[in-house]
Amino acid sequence: MSSCEEKFFEAAQRHWLDAEILFERGRFANADQLYGLAAECVLKAIWEPHVNGIKNFRVHMDENKLIKNIITFFNLRTHISLLNLIPEDSPYDDWAITQRYCSESIITLIRVQSHREWTRKCFELFRNANLDGLL
Repeated sequence: MSSCEEKFFEAAQRHWLDAEILFERGRFANADQLYGLAAECVLKAIWEPHVNGIKNFRVHMDENKLIKNIITFFNLRTHISLLNLIPEDSPYDDWAITQRYCSESIITLIRVQSHREWTRKCFELFRNANLDGLL
């Protein structure tokens, strides 16, 4: 497999747009996976400039380390306005990439809506971090 330059924000936007199409068509299980990937990618787009050039860092949404790293970073720099955009309890605690193998029946509309809304907040966090000069 050939390597590629990671473009986290670009990937986040692509996953979000595809998830929205699937959501509107009632394909909730696949939409849910893409919302999770979109959230992971947008958080990595925020975090990447602050990991001292480490490429291919392997922190994923379903490990909860990524969210904790983002919160710690903003806490250390007292960016309270940005911290307020991160819900204390991530709805992604019940999300895992391995759920792509599960029955659709476990992915409820309420669950997907929760992930969708939280991912929307991740994009808002990115926009605000960019405006605050953190990216």
